Amino acid sequence: MALFDLMISPQGLALDRHLVRYTGHSLINRVFARKAGIAAQPALLLRTKGRKTGLWRDAVLPWFRDGGSRIVVGSNGGQASDPRWVDNLRDDPEAEIFVDRTLQFVHSRFLDGEQYDAAWQRLCQTVPTYAVYQSNCEGQREIPLIVLDTV
Repeated sequence: MALFDLMISPQGLALDRHLVRYTGHSLINRVFARKAGIAAQPALLLRTKGRKTGLWRDAVLPWFRDGGSRIVVGSNGGQASDPRWVDNLRDDPEAEIFVDRTLQFVHSRFLDGEQYDAAWQRLCQTVPTYAVYQSNCEGQREIPLIVLDTV
């Protein structure tokens, strides 16, 4: 099994969640960035309540500073559907994040209109891979940009 395959296995993803929570760094984030030829972005651990089960669900995500806002991207690797954590935030915008090993409570809001367009342009300049992901799911969905405001 190749190292990359091991990293994206259930065990590798669990290890990455622990790394982000307890060290503030994501190994998977760094590997994806290196593969894309871009600088690794800081990572956070997002904890949402499952919309069906009510159980906490964790996802490691790169995040981006846009002005004074912390933004995460619901790219799902350019798949036709949003990741589950996006659906969870649509159902309940309150969540928790671990950033730099610190727990923070956040309220999420989805960007739209001109705010979305401007943030998307800046994001794609930083990480051109997102433009490729959007072209992969063109006509099926618009990749959401979510601001996580500390409460």
